[in-house]
Amino acid sequence: MNFNSILENDLFNLPKSYNNKTTFRKYLKSAFDEYINILKKIDPSIIQVKGFTKKNNLKNIIERQEDFINGILETIDLYYDGKPAAAYFTFKKIIDKRRTQFKTMLLTNSFEINQDFYRIRINKENFPFADHEMFHIDFANRGKVSTQRYSIPGFPSLYLAKTLYVAWEELNRPNINDFQAVRLSNKEPIKYLDLTSSNVNFEVEEISKENYKYIMTFPLIIACSIKVKDTNSIFKPEYIIPQILLQWIRENEDIDAIKYSSTHLKYDSKKLDDDLFNIVLPVKENKDRGLCSRLKNTFNMSDIISKQLIDFSSGGDNFFYDCEESAKIDKKISSLEIIKGKRLPYSHSILGRMELLLENMPTNEIV
Repeated sequence: MNFNSILENDLFNLPKSYNNKTTFRKYLKSAFDEYINILKKIDPSIIQVKGFTKKNNLKNIIERQEDFINGILETIDLYYDGKPAAAYFTFKKIIDKRRTQFKTMLLTNSFEINQDFYRIRINKENFPFADHEMFHIDFANRGKVSTQRYSIPGFPSLYLAKTLYVAWEELNRPNINDFQAVRLSNKEPIKYLDLTSSNVNFEVEEISKENYKYIMTFPLIIACSIKVKDTNSIFKPEYIIPQILLQWIRENEDIDAIKYSSTHLKYDSKKLDDDLFNIVLPVKENKDRGLCSRLKNTFNMSDIISKQLIDFSSGGDNFFYDCEESAKIDKKISSLEIIKGKRLPYSHSILGRMELLLENMPTNEIV
């Protein structure tokens, strides 16, 4: 079984969901069992990755993955048993081992400087937010930080999307007139743990270094990519591993962020050719009020725009851009199918045009 054959399995289609006939723990355990069975079918001769020692053979790989999986399952069991501290230290032990001893079995990368990211916030008023209100929640307002997939109650983090479209989907498609948007550009490299397939080469049959790391990281990826079954439940087991992972990132000086795919989107393939991902950066300090200085100094921010303010200032006329500028936006998302059966370039959409406007605006230090 080669790399392409591995990924033909439905297990690698994310996000995952489960029904009332099973429980979260049983579903995840069955997914892990399926994953190990896939590894056992790999031809040992193709798993030898260039640059790795011969000790890195298939048998050792499976044993390491089984240890990793057992650690994830034990973490969840401890959390269920009312022992969140023990759950975290169990997870920390297995992820630290992977980070230091088995570096090739964790998919990490970095964003170079001057990358564009986007953030939106609901605001039905015709007055723009202040700059600091478009960043992470002020430490003084940490009581507003609720539990989400990568959100620990009371703990501020900065959530950014690579496109306005993904940011819009993450907020469950708010009315186009009810939010304000901003572009952020990083002044420093951002090191991240990659829980997406966007850097994986799906066009080759061999298991290259990046492809190998993706397969080895996959147990963590799937544990963070299961849709919430009961959205009305206060306790959501699907959030256990993502939240513990965020805590680990907070305490890790070598990694700044988690790059992850949205569970609100239905992806057409396993390969993310488009910029359909988010990143979360936990704060790196603890204060009574204000913003995290380290995060604030990492980014510049554009002025804030909204559809309402654009329409008011332009009389409802559209801004026109040349083909080169439109093509730049369309490289991010080749086409959108918001209305079933009707696919159009991203630059044709309202969100695409707003993104074009933001890209042509300067960015400044965050006050």
